[in-house]
Amino acid sequence: MKNLSAELNKRIQIEAPVEVSDGAGGFTTSWNAIATLWAKIEPYKSLQRWSENFDLSKVQVVKSYEITIRYFNNVNETMRIVFDGRIMNIRVVIDVDEGKEKLIIIAEEGVAT
Repeated sequence: MKNLSAELNKRIQIEAPVEVSDGAGGFTTSWNAIATLWAKIEPYKSLQRWSENFDLSKVQVVKSYEITIRYFNNVNETMRIVFDGRIMNIRVVIDVDEGKEKLIIIAEEGVAT
């Protein structure tokens, strides 16, 4: 890896959803931290988009990020990333060169899962 260590300068947490009984026969979703890792985080311009919410008459901004981490097994699109108190929903996970050395994650902030 070409000096990846120097680029991984942000601390992130990866969380996985867990269904928890609500005591009334249903379930709610809770989040469990599965890893705290070093990452590189950059805006992902090609996925940034605007969508208008007509019910509330306001514009919602969706911020997209490209997050690079060392390979971590079983990261998937049901999970989310927490960085500096911000929640980013994972949309795409790419194993670069299928080499199990580095993952690129495309994540969105500002939208529900």
